[in-house]
Amino acid sequence: MPLYIGDYLGDTGHLNQGQHGAYLLFLMHYWQRGSIPTNPDDCHQIARALDDQSRSNADSVLRQYFYVTGDSYRQDRADNELARSKSAFERRSGASKRRWDKQSTSNASALNEQRISNPCDSDCIDLEPKVLEVAKLYPDIADPFHLSREHAGLIVDAIVRHGDKVLDGAKRFRECYDRWPHDAYKFLPSTRTFFSQSQYMFETTKWEKGKKKQVAMVDAMSIKRQQQLDEGMVLVDGKMQWPETK
Repeated sequence: MPLYIGDYLGDTGHLNQGQHGAYLLFLMHYWQRGSIPTNPDDCHQIARALDDQSRSNADSVLRQYFYVTGDSYRQDRADNELARSKSAFERRSGASKRRWDKQSTSNASALNEQRISNPCDSDCIDLEPKVLEVAKLYPDIADPFHLSREHAGLIVDAIVRHGDKVLDGAKRFRECYDRWPHDAYKFLPSTRTFFSQSQYMFETTKWEKGKKKQVAMVDAMSIKRQQQLDEGMVLVDGKMQWPETK
């Protein structure tokens, strides 16, 4: 996801800290999914809004920077960036496929020696079709069209170790991830953990256990925060603290 610092700061100088966080999370979700759902619970889950102040920040950002079309929030600038990214990817993918067809897919060193595409500007790599297919499935990868060196290397190494089992595991995990409800944080190992520890080889039941553990942790945090509010603490800049006495 491209982030033009000058433009961003110019458009968001009036936002508070919490609103900045919500806006960036919305943009990341938009870049990965192509829109934002209009369901308030889904929006608050995307913005990690667990309390009234956080939900207010998220709602304010949606009103200021997005508009509703059908059952989705849209933003013209984000749509334009997605279209440009897709066009650039199609050009790179065609060139990459022609090179890929000339090489042996079983040679690990050949996979790792693919040239960096425009490293000064984007820190991207030319994406081999199989690597891209895996990257598009894993939810922690926000922009599969612009993989970092680290993430590309992790997927390449996994494919060298386990071949088509990597793609199969990524598909099975994505099915679980999309099936889980939006009422709590979703269980999502980091890209490094998932591929370096070969978690794509796990049985589905193991991911389900991880998700239940994550939900229990979030519930416990919510209960603790409510207890603190009941005791008289206040939320200041995302942290619970006792009110100042004059």
